[in-house]
Amino acid sequence: MQEAESPQSTTRRWRPTEALERIEKRAVLFVMVGGLLVWLLFGHATHRTAPPSQGGMRKDYLVPPRLSAIQSDPRDTRVLYIDPLHLPPPVSAPLYVANLSEDCGGYLVSVRQVLCGRAHLFGNVAPTVHLPAGKLIVSLQVMSVRHDLHNISIDARSKVYAQDDTGQKLVGSYLSNFRFPGGIGALFELPAPSPSARLLTYFAGTLMLSSLLQEEKLAERYESRLYPTLSQINPHPEPPPQPPAQRVPFRISNVPLPIATHIFGLLSARLLPDSQLGMLGRRPNLVCLTRAQAAAWRKLFPPFVADPGPFHLPNHLILAPGMDGRFVAPVGGQENVLLDCTLNASLARYGLLPTTLRFALAGRPARVWQGRFDFWDHEPVVFLMPPQWSPPGQRLAIWMELYLDMPPPTANPIPPGECIHLTVPAGQLGGGLAGRVLLEGAPVALGVVEVSLACIEGAAKGQEDDVWLPLDREGRWFLQGLYPGRYEVQLRKVQPYLSPFGMPGNFRWSDYARLHNGIQRGAWQRAQQGPIVVVAGSMTILQDWNYLPTVRVAPGVVAQSKLNP
Repeated sequence: MQEAESPQSTTRRWRPTEALERIEKRAVLFVMVGGLLVWLLFGHATHRTAPPSQGGMRKDYLVPPRLSAIQSDPRDTRVLYIDPLHLPPPVSAPLYVANLSEDCGGYLVSVRQVLCGRAHLFGNVAPTVHLPAGKLIVSLQVMSVRHDLHNISIDARSKVYAQDDTGQKLVGSYLSNFRFPGGIGALFELPAPSPSARLLTYFAGTLMLSSLLQEEKLAERYESRLYPTLSQINPHPEPPPQPPAQRVPFRISNVPLPIATHIFGLLSARLLPDSQLGMLGRRPNLVCLTRAQAAAWRKLFPPFVADPGPFHLPNHLILAPGMDGRFVAPVGGQENVLLDCTLNASLARYGLLPTTLRFALAGRPARVWQGRFDFWDHEPVVFLMPPQWSPPGQRLAIWMELYLDMPPPTANPIPPGECIHLTVPAGQLGGGLAGRVLLEGAPVALGVVEVSLACIEGAAKGQEDDVWLPLDREGRWFLQGLYPGRYEVQLRKVQPYLSPFGMPGNFRWSDYARLHNGIQRGAWQRAQQGPIVVVAGSMTILQDWNYLPTVRVAPGVVAQSKLNP
């Protein structure tokens, strides 16, 4: 018999209609709360799904990370790159300044990057490699020490033109703009140059600098707190009146293409007090410091000492071999004073970089110096300009370094060699040898040395080995795991570091010593040493191998041929 329902019954029967109503109410509440959170976090959906702005291009930005992620060089921003055309992203590297144009009304316009497929200016190409160029993407950056660029952007009305070294003319089109600490920039697309082209003889145009719209300023202020990039801004349907766009014409000569060999460089200028220079500050003419002398001055220049430029860093250069490259370097210690530099560097054997230089300093009267100097791959040089270039009690110093690798090598890429007959078996304790290789007292940094060893007493008596060993930046070599005993050690061959992007050819030490140090004939000191005792578990240090001249080029001839003020 079925029990009838009563009002007093505490058991509630399940009804499908009521259950569905409860689910619908919870779903509606969930959607409302979720939608509110999405609105708060991501902003107005209409702003993020709006069609592209004028010119059919989005506005994309490069925004630096948190301060904890910034490296010692603040240009190394390691940015998040947003690209509507799915172009290959720029490598995570400093915003190196390629050829600067003239000072355009207080603005410095430079080529920051050139992309050709997946090739870029931060990598290099060997002189024997010939690659055809495809479509180019050129990134321009605008900096200024006199103008505030915070509320200014480059708009789509900007026009650019170029010509490659075969004479083919190229017309560029605007792609997008971006921001970085200290300036603004824009991307432009160029059609493919001639297959045999290796550089752009000029890259010119007119940049239109416009004030940001009010809602762009608000969006930048609001979204920069929440996101690594700024969202696309929907143009105001009736924009308020804006001040007329400022026209900035520019012309940049000899822009390298990433498919050809180029030369990197570093340049910085600052005033140094005579009290810091000692006897050098009293010399009446231009003074040139190289190698160990120049290296001792390294901490007097950026990044150890702030530079007055827009980034407070020195100029990083990119040169096309055999072509003039023009740069502007702020002078530390003098406000709004720029050093105008023109460099023409060429490739030669063994890392030699013959360079023609021109330095100009505006003033009354204007100061101009022209000369020729033989740089060497990744070896610094300091020029102390004549006293009349500086205020009393100070001296204008210019730090320069040219190199073929990006970045310059800090460690030898060659793995350490190992002896075949003189190395103890695995599990046994062996000894080690170490030494240094010097050229007139200066280390042969990052080179390689061939060492011959013969065991004259011990478990490996009568065994011999020849082994190539890498050198560190101090010219030191190490060899470990040898049988304990007594050895005869002899220097066989030495080769300095040679970049794979330099001029190829058969290496001869005598040619290198003559070109690099002016040594007509020379000899190695203590090239053969022995008996040398090798003790298990310890390192035996040999005397330095030092190459010294027996016949030198006449004094002063080398210096005069290198530097001709």
